[in-house]
Amino acid sequence: MFYVSCIVSQLVYSLGGSAFKSGIGSEMIEVTPFFHTMAYSIMNEMKGAPDNAVIATTIVAFAMSSIVTGIVFFSLGKLKLGKLVGFFPRHILVGCIGGVGFFLIMTGIEVSSRLEGGMEFTVPALKYLFSNHVTLLQWTIPLALAIFLIILQHRFHNSLLVPLFFICVFAIFHLIVKFIPKYNLKMVRDSGWVFPAVEDNQPWYAFYELYKFQLVDWWAISKQFPSMLALTFFGILHVPINVPALAVTVGMDQCDVDRELVAHGYSNAISGLVGSIQNYLVYTNSVLFIRAGADDRVAGVLLAIATGAVMVAGPVVIGYIPVCVVGSLIYLLGYELLKEALYDTWGRLRRIEYTTIAIIVLVMGVWDFVYGVLVGILLACLLYVVEAAQRPVIRGIYTGVVARSTVLRHPKQQEFLKDVGDQICVVKLEGSVFFGSIGGVESEIRKRFEGESFKETPIKFLILDMKGVASIDFSAAEGFRRILNLTTEKGTQLVISSVEENDSIVVALRDAGLWEKPTDMPIQLFNTLNYALEWCENSFLAMYKSVKKEQRIPINPALGMSTYERHKSISPTNTGINKSLMGQAVGMTYGTPRTNQVYQAATRTVNDEQKIQNKYFGSQDSTFKKQPLPLLMLTFSGLSNMDEKFWSLLASYFVKETIPEDITFYDTAKDSPSFFLVESGLIRSVCKFESDDRELHSSILPLTAFGDLYHKGSQFRDMAYTTVNYTVTWRLTEKKLAELMKAPGGEALYNELLKIQIKLVRERFDTMTANLVISA
Repeated sequence: MFYVSCIVSQLVYSLGGSAFKSGIGSEMIEVTPFFHTMAYSIMNEMKGAPDNAVIATTIVAFAMSSIVTGIVFFSLGKLKLGKLVGFFPRHILVGCIGGVGFFLIMTGIEVSSRLEGGMEFTVPALKYLFSNHVTLLQWTIPLALAIFLIILQHRFHNSLLVPLFFICVFAIFHLIVKFIPKYNLKMVRDSGWVFPAVEDNQPWYAFYELYKFQLVDWWAISKQFPSMLALTFFGILHVPINVPALAVTVGMDQCDVDRELVAHGYSNAISGLVGSIQNYLVYTNSVLFIRAGADDRVAGVLLAIATGAVMVAGPVVIGYIPVCVVGSLIYLLGYELLKEALYDTWGRLRRIEYTTIAIIVLVMGVWDFVYGVLVGILLACLLYVVEAAQRPVIRGIYTGVVARSTVLRHPKQQEFLKDVGDQICVVKLEGSVFFGSIGGVESEIRKRFEGESFKETPIKFLILDMKGVASIDFSAAEGFRRILNLTTEKGTQLVISSVEENDSIVVALRDAGLWEKPTDMPIQLFNTLNYALEWCENSFLAMYKSVKKEQRIPINPALGMSTYERHKSISPTNTGINKSLMGQAVGMTYGTPRTNQVYQAATRTVNDEQKIQNKYFGSQDSTFKKQPLPLLMLTFSGLSNMDEKFWSLLASYFVKETIPEDITFYDTAKDSPSFFLVESGLIRSVCKFESDDRELHSSILPLTAFGDLYHKGSQFRDMAYTTVNYTVTWRLTEKKLAELMKAPGGEALYNELLKIQIKLVRERFDTMTANLVISA
């Protein structure tokens, strides 16, 4: 049965089933304990039944277990589940390689010294190895031969060196035995220098006589199905280890584990159908075969034929093989694998990874192969947790001075928002936020809410941007609940951006109870950071407008509104659009240092605006009160020092336009250059990136200017401007600008307009680039 399983697997792999042209298939020796369990269970189930019935039932159960294994392997491969193997860390595979090498060296000592019961690190075992000079020579001579071969390999690089060396050792050994007087092969065999001769008078196919289906107890077999599945899953453990490890050893960059799973499915199912048992791609034998020079599928087929010939001839040849040949071969392979795992990786891996490899090697060699793999997996998981905990999940922390929305506002409003920008804190998170990393996030946030730091820079809005976050576990969600408690205690509004209403992040936070307790400042959720910043800026501008109202300065009803008003904020409580900018959403309380800072900045800005109005509109001349001159003077305040007399000539060249909602009225890709003043309404601008089809959106509010005074050329990005609602603008067209240039003083006006446009472009560039940086 062993030979049949080996031949079937070898033919499947060599005839194209496996990507490894010279991969070696063999029966799985490790499954023997499972067979023992199944056999004993069947014996207990069939007490009193004839022996041949028990044997028939047992052997059928063995074959059926191979078929079950084949079906599972085939299904895994066809379902493309081999990609899961990619999560197996490479240094764990390298550790397994070293563990196999250590195991082989121990096996070499065991085989060479004829140590019964296996190699164990006990006093009796060590006494056995060193107490007798014959035993000492039996395991040290193969070791010396392996060392001599390693030295030869360093000097001569030829694929035939290894097989020729062992052929020579085989021949020299038998020549020595032949020419030593009064010494013969039987005496050498009896003293343990040659493997014992095996007597076998039965043909290779004799085991088929045990398949007596009429005597099989199928009920007893059905009870072995759980053991068959356990045996199957044990077999599956070898593929994630053997296949990638072999690919690493032979230098195969692309390894299709799905293909290997399908090949294992065919080889095991066929083996079971022809009455044999499980098999798999053997790492150690494959490495030996490949390094001996086999690099073609024909070599694998010839190996299967040779195995068949040995099977037919019987195991007689074993009685002529010197133990030193097999022992030195095992030593050699063990050395190469240990060298690959421990020597070749020295200085190339991090200390923790190298230590993991060493631990796996020791556990595999001293304790157990499977336990070594499990220890490696546990160490890899522990290493991941430790490293993930040390890896910062905070991508960046910004204040509102840097983190700005893309809304184009009046320069005085921009100035006001810069003054209070320190009260907006944006914390950008990324990666997996879990129990090991949330502590660092809490610590960084708490630093900004404690002691002098919070007194110097009080925070009104804390924005947690989740754009780069892949997942949040329950422990991390609990950490966000603690952050909410902190912000509530400090009177800070918590805002979470770059989330959708029912995505996994919001669900995790909801399950952690972030919305269980009613509060005066409920968490605000937005699907982009830009909208979150817009909302915070509008909240500050609400105080700005309230100060203007107190001082009885006329307020444009559209001033300060932006796309925020037209986009619903996401809320698990379905609150819809946030309508209050000064009430619960803002939570401003007069008298606090934080609110005083906002109030003072607003008052300072309003006073400046009052001075402008008094200066330009205190005149009794009706000429200066006719639009668009008042609009022009307010829009250009802070951008130019020229008075109303200077700009009065330019006002007559502007043309008033009333534009309905959702109309693209200016596209730089199609339209001639125009310069605009916005009197009322709301405009959305879109900048297109042709390389990756992205778009950058921005909002334009009243009392702002935008547009072009000349043809920019193809090297600049195109912009499209669309009304969000009913809008009133004043347009300076290219034709009107040409007329202005011919008028007296027209060139001076044009030059001043160019200076203003440069300032607008610079302000726009700063805002856009800052937004791109923090939103990336």
